[in-house]
Amino acid sequence: MQAQGGYCILGYRTSKFNSPVTSDYIETYFNNVNWDWVPEEVTRVTANNNSFVFGFGYQWVNLKKTYFNNIKPISILYIKSYSDNFDYIANKTNWSGHTYDYNDSHEIRYLNLGGGYGFKLSNGFSISMNIENYIPLGYKLGTIFTFNFKLGYGKKISTRSPRLHPVTSLGHLGLYGTHYPNNHFIYKSGPSLVSNEITVEIPIYAAAIAVFMGGLGAAAVTGQIDASGGRGCHVYGKVKFVEYGENYKIKFVSFGEDLNIKYVNYGAGSSGEWQVVEFGEDYKIKIVEFGEDFKVKVVSFGEGCN
Repeated sequence: MQAQGGYCILGYRTSKFNSPVTSDYIETYFNNVNWDWVPEEVTRVTANNNSFVFGFGYQWVNLKKTYFNNIKPISILYIKSYSDNFDYIANKTNWSGHTYDYNDSHEIRYLNLGGGYGFKLSNGFSISMNIENYIPLGYKLGTIFTFNFKLGYGKKISTRSPRLHPVTSLGHLGLYGTHYPNNHFIYKSGPSLVSNEITVEIPIYAAAIAVFMGGLGAAAVTGQIDASGGRGCHVYGKVKFVEYGENYKIKFVSFGEDLNIKYVNYGAGSSGEWQVVEFGEDYKIKIVEFGEDFKVKVVSFGEGCN
């Protein structure tokens, strides 16, 4: 066996549902996870199984076996991640006993462990059949086994021509399409779906450079945010609480807040001062239980950023 090389997986997956995702099914899902808050009744759900995919893999080529003069067996191992997500509307009762529609979204990310066997032509085209084990991160939903067919083009990248020595492998570069004929939404009992995936496989060293450059950009953005204050510092003035069309999502907490807010009747002109209005607002705010942009705590004094 010869190592074709390690590679980083970057791609996008699209799916088509064979049956609808019902509100009852989503309620069953919520009841099976250990959350502090479970929707009282899910009235509408919109599921979306399209997702970005990323991961790492390794491919071996068996040079000792050849079929029809130019076909060689290959073995593949990989680990990657993608997500299921959906938007939903549910009934929720607030502290005063008023029931209203709660609109939010949810995502489950999976860790996929896979491997397979296939054949590779001398010109770089290959086909393989693979088995994947889906592990939901953070939820006790059980694992899912599924299979897929992968077709595409890939080459081993080296520092010198393979005819010369020494040759140093830089990794594997390729473009592939993968077909999943029988997958499931959220977990095994969920609606079945058919998925297709397009991935670019690039040498790990090239991915490391991209991550490093992206990290520099993120650090620059973080530096700009830190220079102007913490999360939510700039949100002050007139605010309107809404169920949709929000500028920001917030979560009320008793500790671990990003911003201390003080409600005022007028003159909300500094960080942490909020004047609640029905119209003429500076910001529209939506209250959520998770997926918030920042966390807030209501105080009588000491308002502002932490």
